[in-house]
Formats: sequence, structure tokens, C-alpha cells
Amino acid sequence: MIRKAKVGDVAALVNLLCQNREDDSAEARSCILREFEACIGHNERSLYLAADEDGACLGYILVHWIPFPMIRGHEGYISDLRVLEGRRGGGLGSQLVSMVETEARERGCCRLILNNPKINESYQRAFYKKREFAERDNFANFVKAL
Repeated sequence: MIRKAKVGDVAALVNLLCQNREDDSAEARSCILREFEACIGHNERSLYLAADEDGACLGYILVHWIPFPMIRGHEGYISDLRVLEGRRGGGLGSQLVSMVETEARERGCCRLILNNPKINESYQRAFYKKREFAERDNFANFVKAL
């Protein structure tokens, strides 16, 4: 089952995100919890949860809806997609992306974008390419830590 995340889902989302993280401190978890809470119930962000029949969190996707005058419309920026390690490869990620694509079309978005580090398993398996996302050859992704 895939649905919009609710405040009551936040602890499960934190647990999923913190799997295999170097910094799994109480301070890091508290910060992540606040960030997830800020994503729920806002029109400029959508957070979807994939759950099993018992309601356990199996994955999630977070998208930010951004006005982009240069492209004469909005775009959806997928900032995070996570699927429980033992459930990868079973179609949950595809279902989550499909849900976001549907919402993007309903919102009249021109495109969806995301960053996918080349060392990630999802990049190695061509997860996004298989879902018709094109890798840019002529565009650099710059980051400035603040």
C-alpha cells in the first residue's frame, strides 16, 4: 500500500532512513524527525510511504514542488527515495516513483529531477534510467555546504 505519510509515520521513517548510517546518534535522529515532520501537510512537499499489510514502513519517497520560471512551469525535485534493504528489487521503488509522476502530472509539472550518486546501488542498477529518467551529460551538480 502506498499513501501520503502522516505524523504518526515519522518514527518509522526515521528508522528506515537511519539504517546503516554512520551517524545514528539521538541528536541526528531528532534532527531527521523534525525534518520529516516539516514535510507532512504542506502543499510544496509530498511524502509518500510504502507499507505492508500490517502497516510497517517498507519505503518512502519525498518530492518538493518548485516553481521554475525558466522552464515556464513547476518541477518536482525528488530529494529522497528509500526502500527497506530486504525489499529492494520487488517493485516498491517503481510504485513510489509512479505515484510521484502521477501527482506531478496532476500539478501540471514540466519535469521531475533528482540527484543519484554514481556509487549508489540504484545508479549501478540503472533504476532511474529504466524509468525513463535521462542522465544529463552537459550539466554539473554543484553543492555548497553552509
